[in-house]
Amino acid sequence: MKTFKHSTKPIVLLFPGGNETTHSNKIQTLCLSYLNAGYNDVFVCNQRGRCNTPFKTAQFTIPYGKYNEVHSVVEYINNSYDNRQILLTGDCMGALLCG
Repeated sequence: MKTFKHSTKPIVLLFPGGNETTHSNKIQTLCLSYLNAGYNDVFVCNQRGRCNTPFKTAQFTIPYGKYNEVHSVVEYINNSYDNRQILLTGDCMGALLCG
């Protein structure tokens, strides 16, 4: 797996709220705010079935429980970005995933 070393600043991993996705103005504004604050790497983790992504299983992520991919996403980022610190952040229900 290719590793990236863009910055020494933490990576931002943002989890949108229940009705938000990467296409939402609110989430795009949050991402731009982090970038403007000097964070170079900002990721958004949409929930299953959002943004027209096909399901690989017949399960939704409601209520953010049965298929909680936070661990997998963090592990992937750690492997790809040489174990840099990750700032977990979320909007509304997405913040519950960061706990």
